[in-house]
Amino acid sequence: MTTTLRPGTVFNPHRKFQDPWIPRWLEERHEVSEKAKKCYAYLILFAGNKGQERPSFNILAEKLNVTRRHVIRLICELSEHRLIRVTHVNDPKHGYQANIYQFLWHEWIHPVEDTQLKN
Repeated sequence: MTTTLRPGTVFNPHRKFQDPWIPRWLEERHEVSEKAKKCYAYLILFAGNKGQERPSFNILAEKLNVTRRHVIRLICELSEHRLIRVTHVNDPKHGYQANIYQFLWHEWIHPVEDTQLKN
């Protein structure tokens, strides 16, 4: 049974959207800039269930509404905080260059179990 939602209708947003989100443990860290947090959120979105992704600096710049150079600084900031690992991949034969972003477990992370989220 599908219910048609209209503006003003109450709904439960849990697992309804595939948008960038900043984990609470990161949102509460004053050591990380707000743009770096948003960059991390986009990396999560791009990674999906694979846990790593290769978005270009240009794509991230477009999503974050900043310059390519600023994205490079944000990626460096996240790396310096040991939140991500960046691996550079070059394949000159095919003209392929990319950065692979992997998420690193950090002492700041305190995951919440699904059972704690249920009412």
